[in-house]
Amino acid sequence: MKTKTLLGPIWDFLLLGGFSILIWPVFWLGADSSTMNSTIDHIYPVISLCFGLPHFMLSYFIYYGSLGGRLPERSASVMISTVIPLALILFMAYGFLQYTGENLRLVIMLMFFLLGWHYVRQVFGLTILYYRRQGVELSSVRRLLHFHLMALWVYALIISSREPGDYIGVGYPQIPFPAFFEPLALAVLVGSGLVLGWRYAHTIRQWPPAAVLALLFSVYFWLLPEFHFGSYFLFVPIFHSFQYLGAVIPYRIGKQASKKAILIYLAAASA
Repeated sequence: MKTKTLLGPIWDFLLLGGFSILIWPVFWLGADSSTMNSTIDHIYPVISLCFGLPHFMLSYFIYYGSLGGRLPERSASVMISTVIPLALILFMAYGFLQYTGENLRLVIMLMFFLLGWHYVRQVFGLTILYYRRQGVELSSVRRLLHFHLMALWVYALIISSREPGDYIGVGYPQIPFPAFFEPLALAVLVGSGLVLGWRYAHTIRQWPPAAVLALLFSVYFWLLPEFHFGSYFLFVPIFHSFQYLGAVIPYRIGKQASKKAILIYLAAASA
């Protein structure tokens, strides 16, 4: 049976996470290069705008468009579409009007807390989607996969909070997790990964597609500080946007049209 991809095996591998893994050595080797860091400082805002903004706008278009002009009825939808955005806007507006950095500091801490959760949830959803397109159901390992990815998020959150941090000039404090949390979270992460691998091998019985391996391994690079050489961490949201756009665009408008649309957009963004 011919397997169904999103854009083709190579495109899928690169956009769903492979590119962020392949380019990592560049950041590792150039971590102490003043020329590279200066170049990144100049191009990062433009790259972030070109690839981050379409990710957000497409998400809003899909979600709010699915409501069909109607007000959301479910409580979860009301929270997602209305309450949470308004609360964040009012909170940041208050901080701006009060001329205090404390609100911004809290928003940044909330952002870092939720980013990892957002990344692993996207990887989980796209993994299920990719297998489903190939006629494979992951019902036997679905909960294990979700548990393992959430364990990665918790472990990354703990080790990222060892020391106070700084983001765009705004400092935020260390989160004082108890000392035993880190080895416990690592044990859960490794243990769940081993159980997931064993379960997958005995139920699915096929080697994961390269795109799925890119999905699962890339999120380790994105979340674990050990991989954050140079400015790599700043580019993680861009890699995340590649992943989202590389899956959602072809899923919505088809493979051939997506290839043309993505190539045209890449050319325009580069210009």
